[in-house]
Amino acid sequence: MLKENKIVEVTKPVRLELLKDKFVLPPEIQVKVDAYWEELVEKKPCYRRGEAFTISDVCEKDDAVEVKLALTDYAHYVYTRAVGLPAEFAFNNMHTSCAIETADGVLIFGLTGENTASIGIVQCVGGGLDRDDVRGNEIDLEHNIKKELQEEVGIDANDEKVASSLKLGYLKYTFNEKFSSIAAIFYLKLKLSEKEFRVHYGEFEKELREKGQVPELQKIVYLPKKEEAIWEFLRNSKSDSLDIYIEALLEKLISEDNRENSGGV
Repeated sequence: MLKENKIVEVTKPVRLELLKDKFVLPPEIQVKVDAYWEELVEKKPCYRRGEAFTISDVCEKDDAVEVKLALTDYAHYVYTRAVGLPAEFAFNNMHTSCAIETADGVLIFGLTGENTASIGIVQCVGGGLDRDDVRGNEIDLEHNIKKELQEEVGIDANDEKVASSLKLGYLKYTFNEKFSSIAAIFYLKLKLSEKEFRVHYGEFEKELREKGQVPELQKIVYLPKKEEAIWEFLRNSKSDSLDIYIEALLEKLISEDNRENSGGV
């Protein structure tokens, strides 16, 4: 696993391989993970101990970035984030995120809700990889993010009336004392204005509640894609209220906008 913090533009294919062998924790650690999970679900019965994929290895080649993942479960992920594990046993997360921009230049983020692992965090639409994204022994990142866009904000990225373009833009590598992670950050440009998206999301949220479902996001955050507005947002936000990749992503967007406005010099 790469032990560094950086965000890079994607300029070559990113390939994800699911290994045949499951990731197995030593018995003495597994007991602790199981006990912590039991305590957690007593407080939050909505949590589900589903499958999860931990990063086993990352290799940056000249023609591709190759990531190998192994099957484990959500309890392993939660324990690593909350308590921590020795590096060789920690859950290292690979997930998707999607920065959304409206037709009139407004960035859309979400504030995580009560039924999520990290409550009250500003993040992009996105989520962890699961079995539904597996094709043979490969994992399809684009399938995952399209699914998350539909589930979290009701956007069909294949609908040409709504979506202008969707592409994998960046990889954000994060390393700290507890775990490492890679965020595969997509960029979606909408044909909807901010006002049109607000109407769309209001209708989507209403439909979810009528079905007895709780929206994953408790609030939508709208941020003009302007340097002054972004810096003000970052200054006024507490570091622990932003997902680990948000600040780096916004700074990257500012630098790229400045580069484009200066003619690419």
